[in-house]
Amino acid sequence: MAADPSATAKRSYTYLRLGMAGVLLALAFSIGYEVVSEGGCWQRSISAYYYTASRAVFVGALVALALAMITVLGSTPAEDVGLNLAGLFAPVVAFVPTREFDNCSLLVSPATIRAAEARGDAIRTARAAAAETAEAAVVNNMVTYLLVVAAALALLKLMPSLAARRDHDADPNWRTTLRLSYGAGWAFCVAYAAWLTLAEDHFKRWAHLTSAISLFVCIVVVVVATAYDRTATRDVDEPTRVFLQSLPNRLARALPSRYGLIAAAMIIGFLGCVVVRWATGWVHWFLVIEILMIALFAVFWIVQTLELWDRVQAD
Repeated sequence: MAADPSATAKRSYTYLRLGMAGVLLALAFSIGYEVVSEGGCWQRSISAYYYTASRAVFVGALVALALAMITVLGSTPAEDVGLNLAGLFAPVVAFVPTREFDNCSLLVSPATIRAAEARGDAIRTARAAAAETAEAAVVNNMVTYLLVVAAALALLKLMPSLAARRDHDADPNWRTTLRLSYGAGWAFCVAYAAWLTLAEDHFKRWAHLTSAISLFVCIVVVVVATAYDRTATRDVDEPTRVFLQSLPNRLARALPSRYGLIAAAMIIGFLGCVVVRWATGWVHWFLVIEILMIALFAVFWIVQTLELWDRVQAD
């Protein structure tokens, strides 16, 4: 007996969501193994593991997450836009490596290190070799990525049916969501292409940090939007002025929910790390922020996936 296409699609959607959690777990295992192998030496950010043996897992994880974030349909318009934007920024974090990294476990050839040792400057040369090798691939990777994104956006324009995000596309909120996501995609392509073309050195220095911060902001927005949607909704006929005036109270009511607590933990954890960094000069503050954000997003994603799984089973 043939499988029900609707049930198959729903289960495939759920498995894709579970796969995202698996990708995050793989990244955690790879970095953990690298830290243990190097005697407990921690880089100052997860991004710095690009320069270690974890490079392939780091790049692969970000690309896989980007594809899943864009493919997976958000539960609400705000969540869907947030996921799409996060998916656009994630590959840039992988393709434009950070310039801030420590000397432990660098991927530099033994010949380079031996030659540098003979001159007495092994650490400096090892760092320089790693940075130069990484930057040499930035233009190729980014041009390829931007062309793929532009091609995908053009295809959606030529075949509008591919852009359908819901069965009830007549809903004006989802039509607005589609327009926002589509416009944001083109704005991203144009802005990053112009940045790379007109100021390549500046792009190589700042595109990673800009995209990483944007990625985490989008993740927080996704969690906050979900928390709000589960606890407070807006009437169709409610005036915008009234809605905005009541928004702080509605968000406060969303806080005690499980998604609200995850969002609060993200924001408080971020602010706490910034304060400690400012007060003590703590060098691993950004690494802890990244670990915290990724771990909490994984918790959010698993909780939401289980919630959706129950709906699939009920259907």
